[in-house]
Amino acid sequence: MSVNKYIKSCLVHPLGGYYTARDVFGTKGDFTTSPEISQMFGEMIGIFFVNAWKKQSFSMLELGPGRGTLLQDVLRTMQQFKMTPKTVHLVEQSPFLREMQRKRWDITDNKNPQGTVFEWHDTIDTVPKETFMVLSHEFFDALPVFKFERTEKGWRELLVDQDDDQESPYHFKLVRSPVPTQTQEALKSQLAGDKSRIEISPETQFHTREISAKMDKESIWLNVDYGQDGPSEDSLRVFQLTRGHQRSQVCQSIQ
Repeated sequence: MSVNKYIKSCLVHPLGGYYTARDVFGTKGDFTTSPEISQMFGEMIGIFFVNAWKKQSFSMLELGPGRGTLLQDVLRTMQQFKMTPKTVHLVEQSPFLREMQRKRWDITDNKNPQGTVFEWHDTIDTVPKETFMVLSHEFFDALPVFKFERTEKGWRELLVDQDDDQESPYHFKLVRSPVPTQTQEALKSQLAGDKSRIEISPETQFHTREISAKMDKESIWLNVDYGQDGPSEDSLRVFQLTRGHQRSQVCQSIQ
């Protein structure tokens, strides 16, 4: 299967997806994000929106709100300046995290104590077009990618295959496609540069276009993410427990 499909299955499969039925954040999880370290992170973002906003009526849209810690700090800060969104739209696929968010924000009948309406969406498709404050934090770095490697015969897609080696600590391995794949043909215009490997995320490009289409000319979007400037070569990582380990690949090395 493609690396893209492998990542997607690992993260959001309805039966065993990483984000589907567990709390993976914080000191008891596998990693800690900025909002979990200090409330000042969310407060600074709240101040940003207060300073950037010129209209009274607005809605908010957050992509991948996680535990809901960041939005809780942002909304609390904005309320101190008498700014309250009429509606908060949330793109969240995990039923487990949705329930955690409801409890954190004290949601009853889809409203918080301040009267703001909260609406959850599986995808961006069902989000209406409005005047939005859009917030995304570590959203794009979790989207799946396709991986390609330069060979003597040109670019080849890297695929995930079953690892039958009984002595291997891995269950899967990366293999090169022997011939150009349909995905490679579709993305060939982006296979450029002097790198030996490259990762391409069509979903990042798709979400960027879709979110932009939901925003009117008065909307603003703050995206906070981490990574290198330019195309990635090998960004696929695994983290296990806060005290655990980091490996450059989650599969056996290339075969």
